[in-house]
Amino acid sequence: MNWRELMEDAALFAKNRGAEYVEVRLEPESIGQNITVEDEKPVQVATVSSPSMGILAYKNSGVGFWGISDITKDAIHRMVERAIDSAESNGSFGSVNPVLPERGFSGSHSYITPIKKDPFLVPVGEKINYLVKSQQAMKEAVGKRAFLREGTMSFEKTRKLFLNSYGLFTD
Repeated sequence: MNWRELMEDAALFAKNRGAEYVEVRLEPESIGQNITVEDEKPVQVATVSSPSMGILAYKNSGVGFWGISDITKDAIHRMVERAIDSAESNGSFGSVNPVLPERGFSGSHSYITPIKKDPFLVPVGEKINYLVKSQQAMKEAVGKRAFLREGTMSFEKTRKLFLNSYGLFTD
């Protein structure tokens, strides 16, 4: 099953549980990197990657949301059930009046943010060297007045998919 089919399955499962409207969000490819240098020495180099999925469900004038990081069919069905249960509970209070989006916008759409240089293709050692050089420049500029010099680089690359029960899909 591909990503879109998993999202469509989640939306259909929610519809079969009585949801009036659903939005499914999926980040199948999300990677983050943090590099920190203190006083010209690396103290943190961390790269993390994890998928995530969430569903927003409207039912009986209530709104429910649930998210997961285990992207399996069983976990997706549990996520949907929890979102529907939450919507039902919230709807019982009668204080939520969700506003649904207009039905006019549908179909498949795609957008890619243009980037000049992918930071994940730059070697970690090169990034650390840039941070060390910036701290050396700080040291030369302020001398002993700076008791701690710290520099951090953070990067994130995420693929986001969106599907709603009106037929809109974006990648």
